Amino acid sequence: KRDGRYITIYKRNLSTIIQADSSFYLTPQSFQIIHNLLATYPITPREQSDVELKTNGGANNGKSLNNTEFIINPGRLNEGIALVPNYTSNPALIKFRDSLPIAKYKNEIVNLLNTHQVVLVSGETGSGKTTQIPQYILDEASFKKQCCRIICTQPRRISAISVAERVAYERAVEVGQDVGYQIRLESRVSPETSLIYCTTGVLLRTLMGSSKRFSNITHVIVDEVHERDKFTDYLLIVLKDCLENNSTLKVILMSATMDTKVFTDYFNNCPHISVPGRLYSVKTYFLEEIFKLTNYTTKDMKKILASQKKKNKNRKSENLAINFESLNMTENIENGAIKIEDDSNNDNADDIDNDLKDLMDRSLQEFWHDGSSHHYGQILHLILNENVSVNYQHRDIGCTILMLCAGRGFTDHTEHILSLGANVKIKSHNDWTAYDWALNCGHKNCADLIVAFADSKVEALSSKMNHLQNNVMSDEMREVLEAYSNSFDCDEKIDHELILHIIKFIHSNQDDGGILVFLPGFDDIIELRDLVISDERLQDKPYQLFILHSNMQTRDHKLVFQKLVGVRKIILSTNIAQTSITIDDVVYVIDSGKVKEISFDGISNTTCLRSNWISRACATQRAGRAGRVRPGMCFALFSSVRYNKAMKPFAVPDILRTPLQELCLQTKMLAPGDMPIAEFLQKAIDSPPSLVTTQAVELLKIMGALDGSEGLTELGIHLVNMPIEPKLSKMIMYGVVLKCLDPVLTIACCLAHKEPFIIPIQTSEKKSLAEIRKEYSAKSFSDHMMLLQVFQAWQKSRQGKYERQFCRTNFINSATMEQILNTRAQLLGHLRATGFVQARKYYDIKFLNTNSDNWAVVKAAIVASSYPSVCRLDKEFMTLRTEKENKVAFHPSSCLKTEISCLHKPSIAQIEFLKKVPSEWMIYEEKSRVGPWCFIRVVTFVTPVAVALFGGSIRNTKPMVDPTPMVELTSDSDSENEACSKPINNSNRKTFAVDDWNRFDLDGQTADNIYDLRRKWNALFIRRMNNPSKLMNSSDEAVLSTIVKVLTNEDLKAEFVQPAGIGQRPLSTEDNTPGVYSNFTNKKNYTPKKLENWRDVSTAGNTSSGRKYNCWSSNFFLFRMNEESAFRHKQLINVNQRFSMIFHRILQGGGKAYIIFLSTNSVNFDGIAEVKGGSDQKIYLNWLSRLLIPIKNSGFGSSIDISFANDGIELEQDLGKSIMNFLVNYKPSYQQSFEQYYGKKK
Repeated sequence: KRDGRYITIYKRNLSTIIQADSSFYLTPQSFQIIHNLLATYPITPREQSDVELKTNGGANNGKSLNNTEFIINPGRLNEGIALVPNYTSNPALIKFRDSLPIAKYKNEIVNLLNTHQVVLVSGETGSGKTTQIPQYILDEASFKKQCCRIICTQPRRISAISVAERVAYERAVEVGQDVGYQIRLESRVSPETSLIYCTTGVLLRTLMGSSKRFSNITHVIVDEVHERDKFTDYLLIVLKDCLENNSTLKVILMSATMDTKVFTDYFNNCPHISVPGRLYSVKTYFLEEIFKLTNYTTKDMKKILASQKKKNKNRKSENLAINFESLNMTENIENGAIKIEDDSNNDNADDIDNDLKDLMDRSLQEFWHDGSSHHYGQILHLILNENVSVNYQHRDIGCTILMLCAGRGFTDHTEHILSLGANVKIKSHNDWTAYDWALNCGHKNCADLIVAFADSKVEALSSKMNHLQNNVMSDEMREVLEAYSNSFDCDEKIDHELILHIIKFIHSNQDDGGILVFLPGFDDIIELRDLVISDERLQDKPYQLFILHSNMQTRDHKLVFQKLVGVRKIILSTNIAQTSITIDDVVYVIDSGKVKEISFDGISNTTCLRSNWISRACATQRAGRAGRVRPGMCFALFSSVRYNKAMKPFAVPDILRTPLQELCLQTKMLAPGDMPIAEFLQKAIDSPPSLVTTQAVELLKIMGALDGSEGLTELGIHLVNMPIEPKLSKMIMYGVVLKCLDPVLTIACCLAHKEPFIIPIQTSEKKSLAEIRKEYSAKSFSDHMMLLQVFQAWQKSRQGKYERQFCRTNFINSATMEQILNTRAQLLGHLRATGFVQARKYYDIKFLNTNSDNWAVVKAAIVASSYPSVCRLDKEFMTLRTEKENKVAFHPSSCLKTEISCLHKPSIAQIEFLKKVPSEWMIYEEKSRVGPWCFIRVVTFVTPVAVALFGGSIRNTKPMVDPTPMVELTSDSDSENEACSKPINNSNRKTFAVDDWNRFDLDGQTADNIYDLRRKWNALFIRRMNNPSKLMNSSDEAVLSTIVKVLTNEDLKAEFVQPAGIGQRPLSTEDNTPGVYSNFTNKKNYTPKKLENWRDVSTAGNTSSGRKYNCWSSNFFLFRMNEESAFRHKQLINVNQRFSMIFHRILQGGGKAYIIFLSTNSVNFDGIAEVKGGSDQKIYLNWLSRLLIPIKNSGFGSSIDISFANDGIELEQDLGKSIMNFLVNYKPSYQQSFEQYYGKKK
């Protein structure tokens, strides 16, 4: 019996993170309304059939949708035809074009295209491949009288525009005629355009659902293929398939000179032409060389260097000669050969009192002895709440809490302490680091964790990396580099002070030439910009400051290309300047070595945005941006060791690290026949992990876009056709059918774009922004509401002519709001084209907004689109949980986080807040991970009824109502003692399962009613997707009315707030009046229109700084000249605190501020100056004009109020612009100074 005994353990096949299923009760009114509906209109066999899961090919009954012609696709290229191109050229540029390196290969390129379908051309930066190869093809076609239509894809909007404009200039034509471009929301093409530059997404959208596909295209040029963004990799799959059936199509791949073999192999050993770049060399200075060249040091570095000199030079680790080319680092770690040096100062927090030190010492000692959670909690309390450093060392032993956790093998505790900023390099008195404690105590898992957490810090794991370059790096360089790495965490931060130091070094000591600084993100750009503006040493020589960022308007990017005489450009840019654009006069590059990348975890469905080290290939490209006009210099903020040993050779392709739902859906329109999605994506150069593809397909099935056999459903056809991501398209479809279109359309467009707020730098302003978010959420427990009300308030400010003030006060990025507005107009036009919105009484815009004022109905549309991004409050532990995360928190940008932060005690703030929420259910848009923390972004609390009705799949995959008795597990453990089950009194209870995770324990009749109402709603929705323009019958109207009433009743029962005005109609966009920050869009497509250049104020020749700020907005203020500012050559004047803050906000938001000075008696204009920065109630001025001009002679006497009592009256932008142009361009009669002229007239 002993050996024969066994025990069988059963567990439910679902997540048991939360033990108790959710439960809710309908209000009597809701129950009766549903009962009446089902009695009058019971479920019909047709409705039952409609909501059953289809496995026979989806909406088209098994027929392939690849060749359907009925799909209307916004954002696609027009139906142009291939024509014989005109031969045109700009005579003034012929010599320049012939001097480009690519010119020598013209004939070879043309000949290869005549004999091969695919040609790969690789060329270094500045070789001319992007601008010249399309022209070679046009010229050849013109000479031979052959028809030609070229599509050249670019990875970014700015590159498509700038290259098209350059090529049009070289061919002496206007953009939109023979040469044009098309990007999202902006088009400059005509049916006769022979060369079109467009983003990759535009070409993909053009190819979807068209049987002709390439019938009117002769050449496709894919530029920057080496970047490996997911749409480019996807396009290459499509092109490779199409080449087999289209022998006349020519494909040209253009790449930087890196990893070209992967492309030649993919296209069957296609011919490859390598073009050299410019002849000017670029000298790269690595971090250790920068210190020596620029004499950079800090107080912390000096302190560490002094300490190093006192240390014993005969350390064992310094005598080890580790050859990383012959030894494997992992083996050395396991053998204990690699030590982590004690390079830190004793962080014992001398400012804490002796009682705390005694308590900390005692707690550390007791934790080491028994490892109890009580003592660990005590130590955490002291660290988090009593100002004790996480790196506190026991006074007798020298151990830290990290060492003890590692020594006892507590992996979770070790990871937690590391996340709090513990220093892995500290040594205890026995000369052990935390790594040594783990290894010597037999806990290799903790040792590996410490190594992994160090993020491949070779410096930390190789005794300050001196072994790696014994023959290259001098002892002095090594010591300085060690001191720097010990005083600044360059893995996690960008050293803005060091970059500023390099800028000053170049500006003061080097010849003229532009400085291009590569930074990972907008926050870093703004922080460095403020440092540059406020630094007085940079005032000695003129310079202009520019910002390049993908979310800026395209017209602002153009300013950086202008030639400057005697003025140095300083350009702060993300990696948009790495390949997308070329700035000819850049001579110096400062490379932070970082790029912001999104990584996606297919298992937990979380994304992580962080700054990562770039690859060696990217570093080479960035350095190559220097030296366009003469030998250049690159200052790399990483050591030569990191470059050679730690950096990856090439960047990881996007398709391997991003969500794939959009690509999977597009595959159904581009893949041949009934090929499975995973099989099609396996054709990619680097096929995505099968798990990620499977997860994406399953999510599309849950969304209702795909059926069981991966066929497009009725909904899927509409989702693939809309130019935003699928889940947002689904939200809009639900907004149509629920008749709450306007607010849903606005929310969807807001989510399709970047955060509309400009993130401030100052702590006080960050708090102000948090309060602004909270205010606009209107106590609705909803970030979606916040976005909606911000948009509505912005439109109101625009109509009321106070947009600039509104954006400045509320930290709004008006350029983003303009994009949201444009996208909204485009999608509304698409809904009209597909029949969802009509001009007649039924389905007109008013009819489709019947329920727009009902926030409960709007939330239902959000639930339907966001699912399965659902979070639930575990009331037992007062913790937020998702299906795959047992603990999440609100993202700091959420208005809900602000609600928590307002409470007085942070330790219990979230618990107290969660006790007051109206529901245990919430939906979110994104789950992201930062280190060990998991956050949910854009969150809205909803009722359980909304989840039960609108969550999960549209079609039933299995019975949703389970009549079997429920068993409650009281523990998630398998332990015989701990895990016991007890039957619930379930005489009339049923389980209503939305899916395996979201299950509701309901009264039997309630469960049946909810199930039937859900089926009737889904059947109605499917019918509307099948026939958008068909009128709803009485049964459909009754179902919708019931849904609305139930949602409303349940919201009222939960005491949700119903904000006023959410259904207000958006202001008309038909007047075509551009906003302050609007993108320029040519409504006639091919009629070019020149941009106004009033911002381009010439300052060459001024004795003050000639720099000009790259603006998003210009603001004009009237000031009277006082005694201090009357010295017209002064650059620094005093202002009060109010205006100091106003100017700071304008500049921080990317704007410009100008002061128009009047004389004391308000009779004369007394000059105009641009505000360039400031601090402590002082501002720096760049004088644009210092002339004294009578107002009565200017023509503006009736336009401005000269009787103002206080300084700082703000002028309308048009008026301020006109006055500025007048003052800057004013020339006194007979070329005399105006002071003399004024004396004569007087």
